[in-house]
Amino acid sequence: MKLTEKLIEESIIKWLNLQFNCYAFKMDVKGTWDPQRKFFRKVSKNVALGGSDIICCFKGRFISIEVKSPEAHKRFFNNPGAHELRQQGFMSKVKSAQGLAYVVSSLDEVRELFQNWMKLSH
Repeated sequence: MKLTEKLIEESIIKWLNLQFNCYAFKMDVKGTWDPQRKFFRKVSKNVALGGSDIICCFKGRFISIEVKSPEAHKRFFNNPGAHELRQQGFMSKVKSAQGLAYVVSSLDEVRELFQNWMKLSH
């Protein structure tokens, strides 16, 4: 079975929420689904375009996590399109506000990052 980005996201969120002093959730910036017209309504002008898939708070630290399949992970850094550039812009803003921002393609990567987060002083 191929691991999709959605399955990777779900495993990361479940694992993070089992950790002490950690809260993680899915960030969805597609807009609101209109079932009658069968399309996404435009998002509010206050929505952060390119927002990361997962938002996490660990011991008061803001963390954004963009989840990519292994193939998309390579493209994100080597040949980004307009959407990836928006995501990179979002992550840059998070970092400039002293938050943490990562692109991952597995739960194992997040587990390794988590070990580093535990060492950070608040």
